[in-house]
Amino acid sequence: MSEPVRLPQSTEAALRELDRIAHGARERVARSHELQERMAGLTGEATSPDGLVRVVRTPGDPLHRLTIEPRAMRMYSVDLAETIRTVAAEARQDLDRNTREVTRELFGDDAAPLGALTAPHAAQAKLAELGELASSSATDAAAVFERLMRGLRR
Repeated sequence: MSEPVRLPQSTEAALRELDRIAHGARERVARSHELQERMAGLTGEATSPDGLVRVVRTPGDPLHRLTIEPRAMRMYSVDLAETIRTVAAEARQDLDRNTREVTRELFGDDAAPLGALTAPHAAQAKLAELGELASSSATDAAAVFERLMRGLRR
């Protein structure tokens, strides 16, 4: 995701490198914040073919909303349980699709900066990784700055 730090030979080159690192870090942090905000509002929804069971799920709550129409109570309990499981799985697939769509919007079709996201929990893990990258960019910038300072002392 991040280019390796190149140790420049001149002060001017060091400043350009420092600017490149800072710009990349700001961009990654901005995208990760936007992804985090958009992920918080994502839902996945599904309804049974007969319309008797509806599930809404969020990244943190697999059964955020479960709606069972009164007519569903006429079903055998085994059938109702299976319908709920099936609709919940479809809601997860919808949430996964929505997660991939948001990721694609922010990072392009390649989505290489986030790797292959297939589920919201994977997106959350990648957000943590992006935070670490931003931190490592600051460390990289400090290394370039230190080299620049040594060059100025000469």
